[in-house]
Amino acid sequence: MKITYKLSYLTQDDIDNIWIYTFEQWSQVQANKYFKELFKTIDIICKNPEIGYPIHQIKEDYGIKKFKSHLIVYKFYNQKILIVRVLHKKMDIENQEFE
Repeated sequence: MKITYKLSYLTQDDIDNIWIYTFEQWSQVQANKYFKELFKTIDIICKNPEIGYPIHQIKEDYGIKKFKSHLIVYKFYNQKILIVRVLHKKMDIENQEFE
């Protein structure tokens, strides 16, 4: 059975902001490339939810997978992956809103 994923509303905002920033700093081509690679990484998480490392000290049952300059925060439940946030690696994860 293939594991599916869902993006939280916060994740959708995160991804939109990442695309806009990349577009403004580099180009539309680069923004689209980064976007595609991000979703390939999400597909990898769906194939192997244990690939990330747990962040129990911040949020129980959540994991993080590094992706270039960002961290994909996710939760595995009911055979689905909820992508909770996509945060820049320099952000203070402990003080971020989840879900």
